[in-house]
Parts: sequence; C-alpha cells; structure tokens
Amino acid sequence: MRQNIPCKTSALDYPFGNTTCTLIWRNEVNSRDNQQMKWDNNALTKPLGENDIEQVGDLILLEVRLNHNELFRQNGVFDELTAVFTFRRGHYKILLLFFLPSMLFITISWLSLSLGPMAITRSILIIGSLVLLLIHYYTNMAGLPETTGVTSIVIPEDGIKRDSFCSSH
Repeated sequence: MRQNIPCKTSALDYPFGNTTCTLIWRNEVNSRDNQQMKWDNNALTKPLGENDIEQVGDLILLEVRLNHNELFRQNGVFDELTAVFTFRRGHYKILLLFFLPSMLFITISWLSLSLGPMAITRSILIIGSLVLLLIHYYTNMAGLPETTGVTSIVIPEDGIKRDSFCSSH
C-alpha cells in the first residue's frame, strides 16, 4: 500500500523545528455497532512493522504515535484511527549546504579588504560575493516553507548581506 501523508512544518522554527505528518482513517459509513476499527497489538508494539526506518531523506524519525478516537455523531459512534509521525530535520545538510557557503562568500569580501588601495579589484570581488550570496539564498528559498515572519534563516541571511554590502564602502 502506498499513501501520501500530509505534513506540517512550523515555518517560524525552520530549520530547527519538527515536521509532523498525520494519517487519519475514518469509518463514517458504519457505526461501531456494525463495524469496529482498532489498532492491532503488533502495530501498537512495532508501528513500522519489520521496517526499521530511522530517516527519510533529510528528516530523522523521532516518534510514531497511534491513536484511537471515537467520533460521536447523530447516527451513532464511529471509529477513527490516527497515525502521527514526528520528524526533525538533519542539521548537517543545512550547515553544509546553506551556512557554510554563506560564510565562504562573506570571507571573500573580508579578504578583499587586504588588497588595500586596489579599489577596482576590491569592488569586483565584493560585488561578486554579494551576487553569489543572492543567487545562493534565492535558489535555496524554493526549499523553505513560506512565512511572513522572521525565521532562523532570515537573521543570518540579512546580517551576511548587510556585512558584505557594508564592506564595500
């Protein structure tokens, strides 16, 4: 069986927050009098069965919760089974692919200060590093969750852009 599971990531905590994926099975046709749904004892003890899945892509599995809920409706009581998977993002990928290149680009602009009076060469290096920073950030923005607030990625991004721009003056 293959199933797409909807997931939610807290955008304000990104990349350090958790991702929660919830899969819900509902019995809305037959009431509990006619059909009961419950988790098997094997599923409760080993939710992933024989598969020891610890990581999916760059997400690390923290917890699996299996819940049984009762839905009270006008025409009876119905069962609902919920599987909740909690992941956290592996920080090594963020450090290697996001922060490390940013620091390398900012190092270029700081090293250009050692060129002294060679203003044209310094300008080319600084503008080049600023362009690389902008390309780097905006290509990585596609993989980030959308938010209207300030995230833990925006703060160093703005600081590095400002530092690179100010070192050119």
